[in-house]
Amino acid sequence: MIYYKKELVIGILVIIILVIALAGVTFISPDVFGNVTNGSTKTFVNVTNTEPFIYKLDITPSPVILTPGNITNVTCTAYVRDWNGWQDFNNGTHNATLYDINYSWNSPDDRNYHYSNYNCGDCVPIPGDIFGTNATCNCTFQIYYFANDTTWICNYSVTDKGGQYWDNATRRRKSLTANNATTVVVDPLIAINVPDQIDYGELAVTENSSMIQANLTNFGNLHINISVDGWGGDNETLGQNLSMICRRATDGANLANISIQYEKYSVNASTTYNNMTNLTSVPAFEIANFTLYQRLNDSNPAYGYDLNPTYWRIYIPPGTTGYCNGTIRFTAKAFPGEPGA
Repeated sequence: MIYYKKELVIGILVIIILVIALAGVTFISPDVFGNVTNGSTKTFVNVTNTEPFIYKLDITPSPVILTPGNITNVTCTAYVRDWNGWQDFNNGTHNATLYDINYSWNSPDDRNYHYSNYNCGDCVPIPGDIFGTNATCNCTFQIYYFANDTTWICNYSVTDKGGQYWDNATRRRKSLTANNATTVVVDPLIAINVPDQIDYGELAVTENSSMIQANLTNFGNLHINISVDGWGGDNETLGQNLSMICRRATDGANLANISIQYEKYSVNASTTYNNMTNLTSVPAFEIANFTLYQRLNDSNPAYGYDLNPTYWRIYIPPGTTGYCNGTIRFTAKAFPGEPGA
């Protein structure tokens, strides 16, 4: 029995040694003639860096409603995954372009049709991501009120820092880039900027005022025409057919009024009072030969293009006295062929 047990132990050890020895052997299969027709070899690779992947891209707000005469913040948010960890692309670079669909991502920046952001800030890990591979990255653009009304594209790019391992062959980390794009609509905007007041100063009865210039500026993104009407005082209903209501300064008593036809306007500074256009209480008439075009100059409104002057005068008829005031309303309408015209 003792010898039998020894032989059994020795047999088991021999089998184990054979299994270990044969683990790295490649077996071949000869055919019936003894020829070797196939073999197999194990292959291995260690992937040290994987590319980031933008699996979702949002734009807010959507649609984009521009702010008259000002800027509107538009944010592209990329949802990014990198199996090397979100810090891999956070420490790399991410940037975006926002541009009119009729242009290209690499067009020069222009406030009408192309914006770039190469300083988008840090990405933020997505809460609850137990693997630490997902994050959101934001690029915000300040879009001007005269940006084109059309479909826009946000093109987002994320580049990682090259994974966790140094590449001895190339002596550098190999960075990889992910791209994605989505669209948003920028709505049409009709808006104008008008003077706070037109002050004719101190006048005596039967006097004409001097010519007062009142500049109008297009604060939207469409070509527009302007119509004008007015009334006396602050109340449109009570001031119909009047250009001004006049009151005594001491007690506010209504002493006399100025009829609407005595206030006149023109688009030409050299027009005489009698040849100027009468103000009316009906906003049906557009100012002739007067268009405010969409702004194209990135630096400033362009005089004679998106900024144009109007000129105003008033006549003081006999019997008028006191402090007089009225209201002029400028109404913008889209130029023929523009959205909303």
